[in-house]
Amino acid sequence: MTASDPPPRRQCLITGGAGFIGAALARELARGAGRVTCLDACSAGDPGRLAGLERVDLVRRFLNLMPARKGWGTKRAAPFEFHIDETFHV
Repeated sequence: MTASDPPPRRQCLITGGAGFIGAALARELARGAGRVTCLDACSAGDPGRLAGLERVDLVRRFLNLMPARKGWGTKRAAPFEFHIDETFHV
């Protein structure tokens, strides 16, 4: 890599990416960083905040175990796998 080469694109993960702060971060990272994956169950976030953003993907799901609540039991989220260079937890 030389000084004139463009910086390598990186893959970023934002947990809570559909929230106010997460969506603003996604917008900025996608502008110059590469691809952004937002992981959000959208229980409080709004997926509309990410609408129309290029290089931004929304994965609607919980990151961890669902909380045990009366009548729910405990459900484990299905595993997922993708390459990530940086993670932002907001």
